[in-house]
Amino acid sequence: MEGSKTCSEKQQDKEFQVTDQTTSLSRRNIVTVFLTCSIIDFAAIIDQNTLSVSLPIIGASLGASNQVSSIAAAYFITSTSFQLLYGRLSDIWSRKHIIVAGLALFFVGSLGSSFATSITHLIIFRALTGIGGGGLVTLVQIVVGDVVSLRERGKWQGIIGSVVALSHGISPIIGSKIASYSPDSWRWIFRLSLFTSIVTTLMVVFFLPLKKVDGNWKKKVKTVDFLGMVLTLAASSLIILGLTWGGVMYPWLSVHVIVTLILGAFSAIVFLIWEWKGALLPLLPRKQNAVFFLFQGTALKYSIVSIFNSRMVQATTTTTFISGWNYLVQTYFIPSFYQLAYGYAPTRAASMLLPIILLQTASSTLGGLIVSWRGRYRESLIFGYTLWSVGLGLHCLLTPSSSLAMQLGYGFLLGFGTGQCFQPSLIAMQAAVGKEHMAIITGVRSYLRDLGGTLGLAITGSILNRMLLNAFSYAATNKLASLSSEQIQQILRNPTLLLTVTDTQILEKADMIKSLTLAAYFKGFRLVFILSTSLGILSILVTILFIPQVELKVEKIQNEKEVESSQVPV
Repeated sequence: MEGSKTCSEKQQDKEFQVTDQTTSLSRRNIVTVFLTCSIIDFAAIIDQNTLSVSLPIIGASLGASNQVSSIAAAYFITSTSFQLLYGRLSDIWSRKHIIVAGLALFFVGSLGSSFATSITHLIIFRALTGIGGGGLVTLVQIVVGDVVSLRERGKWQGIIGSVVALSHGISPIIGSKIASYSPDSWRWIFRLSLFTSIVTTLMVVFFLPLKKVDGNWKKKVKTVDFLGMVLTLAASSLIILGLTWGGVMYPWLSVHVIVTLILGAFSAIVFLIWEWKGALLPLLPRKQNAVFFLFQGTALKYSIVSIFNSRMVQATTTTTFISGWNYLVQTYFIPSFYQLAYGYAPTRAASMLLPIILLQTASSTLGGLIVSWRGRYRESLIFGYTLWSVGLGLHCLLTPSSSLAMQLGYGFLLGFGTGQCFQPSLIAMQAAVGKEHMAIITGVRSYLRDLGGTLGLAITGSILNRMLLNAFSYAATNKLASLSSEQIQQILRNPTLLLTVTDTQILEKADMIKSLTLAAYFKGFRLVFILSTSLGILSILVTILFIPQVELKVEKIQNEKEVESSQVPV
């Protein structure tokens, strides 16, 4: 019983409680905090997306065009895998300290990338950048939950969401302009990240509130689930690598792909068992009373309520995974679609994202304001997923003769629907759990969104490559044109080579090859859009059937004195 506990036992129990980091701020300070949060998101996303249209140039500069996909993969694997850890670390050490640590890793990774002399060096430093940059967006969302009430988060997150959308839209254009200036100018992409990281760090240090988290640092280190971190990194990395390799570097039934996927699945199972039975302070909270850790001969016990017991959490995590899949696929592959299928120049292809981004920006802000005004998120989600799915479905109908008005119009629908989904889904997920699990559920959301996006990119790439291989096989069988296996692999790894052909053997068959690839890419992208539309329809059904409306309260944010005495059991 609580009353029978000694002072020593109570103090030991306190070591495994989460400090309430909510902070009461004036309106002016809230605006300053959200400006800082917007700059953090801008810095992370600009770094992430400026490379999307610049990889072929970087590969040519480093003499490794066949390995450029590994540059992006390294960032996405580490940024995804560490998402679960950031929420828990911010509970243990405070939001501000972990943001500064993430920015430090981000800076070091960008600095190393800017001076990389080989593709291996660049891959390593991009992986390091991913560790730092991946958690920044998640931590921003956690900070939002600390400084404003659940109902008010809609309008503020909508504004931040518009910054995120705008960053996604302009970063490919910035990247293509910088990288195409000279053979070595791509390094300025990473030097731009150095500047943004310095500015962001200064803003965090001076303007972001710090809520002290009590406890000895050694005991805090003991509570970190390092094994869980390693297991989730292994599981995510192996599964993503297996799906990325399949059909591109190795056949789907090859030993490389099968063994990698099996090891990834095994790591995921071990991770879940460890989180369920072994971790002292698990990355994924569980519902269980058990003995976990011995300290000075005394067994410490604590109770954690599993966030996944909620049907609403199960539903919102499902739609989050799908949203991550569809969003990253459309952000990365719509420019590729117009570049490869329509033959647009890189800058023009990247600018085709602007209609989507502009409408997404406006829609995100409007959607957040509506949620805050009405106190309801369910209708916004249903409307958003419906419009998003319609936009994706209409992209299936595009042909080589489709007008620019159709291309832009479908993009408008896509952007407006997308903007209605992200912020209301986060609010719905946070409304389903107590504030003691707010940081954890936000990290889980970011992890699943990024995992869905990374898997979506891998599978979409595999679909497009399969269509291209089928076209080349058909051409060779019917003696229309034939390419060596080496030439085919070069094209699969860097399809834009078809737009700037220098190989004399390919030049001799250029018209036939371009005709084949045009048809193959249109067929492949149609399958991609059909798959994305189907997933969007699934999101609509899940939202209607399993996501209820929860009252969004305007709860009081605690002041400094109240927070000092507020400890929330994990």
